[in-house]
Amino acid sequence: MSRAIILRAPAGVAQLVEQRIRNAWVGGSNPSAGTKQDQIRVKTFVVSVVIGTVVTLALFGLGYIASDRGAETLSYVLYWQAYVMYMLLPCSTLGISEELLCESMTAAKVTFFGGIPVGIVIYSTLAWLALRLLRRRGNAAPTA
Repeated sequence: MSRAIILRAPAGVAQLVEQRIRNAWVGGSNPSAGTKQDQIRVKTFVVSVVIGTVVTLALFGLGYIASDRGAETLSYVLYWQAYVMYMLLPCSTLGISEELLCESMTAAKVTFFGGIPVGIVIYSTLAWLALRLLRRRGNAAPTA
C-alpha cells in the first residue's frame, strides 16, 4: 500500500511540471510576468523607497552638521523623528539601576539611530502618495 502512494506522488509532480512547461508560453499563464499595472506599482514603490531613503539620510546629515555647529533647534527640526521618539520615552527607572530611561545614553542612541528607519518609512510613504497623485493627475488629463 505504501509503495502505491510513493509511486502516485511523483506522477502528480510530473503532471504539474508537464503542465507548467506546456503552458509556459501561453499568454496569461505566466504568473511572474504580471500586468503593466503591477509593474507600475512596483516601480512606484521602489522609487518612493529610494526617495524616502535619500531624504532621510540627507536630513540626518544636515541635522548632524547643524548640531555640530551649535544650531540645536535647527537640528531638531531637520531630524525631527528622533527628537519625537526621544520625547516619547517614559521617565521611569530601568529597574537595573536608578538611571531614568529618558536620561539614559543608551536610550538616546537608540532613538537617535532609530529615527533613520522611521524617517525612511515616513518619507517613503509621503513620496509614494505624491507619486500616485501625480500619476492620477497625469492619467486624468484630457487627451487631444
